[in-house]
Amino acid sequence: MEAKNLSIFQYSKRIVEQDEEANTIVSFGSPIVFSANIYPANGQVQAQQYGREIGYILNCITHETNINELDAITVYEDKDYEVIAIKRYSNHLEMELKKR
Repeated sequence: MEAKNLSIFQYSKRIVEQDEEANTIVSFGSPIVFSANIYPANGQVQAQQYGREIGYILNCITHETNINELDAITVYEDKDYEVIAIKRYSNHLEMELKKR
């Protein structure tokens, strides 16, 4: 991954808590800046996997290793995508993001 292809984005860790009545409350932590290459989903495999939803899927390549599934990523607006799949490699992550 070349440095010239990287852009700056933000991600927020997902926090799951329960209130006094045992209701699940999902919130997100403060934004953390990271660099990544984000581009639209493409290819035959992703088209078969996501079907009509492919327009709401983005691929992301980054060196940031602290991101987990269901964390929120700010691409265009505040926390507008969530991580739905992560493929971990020795020196980078490849993630699939879905519009929230």
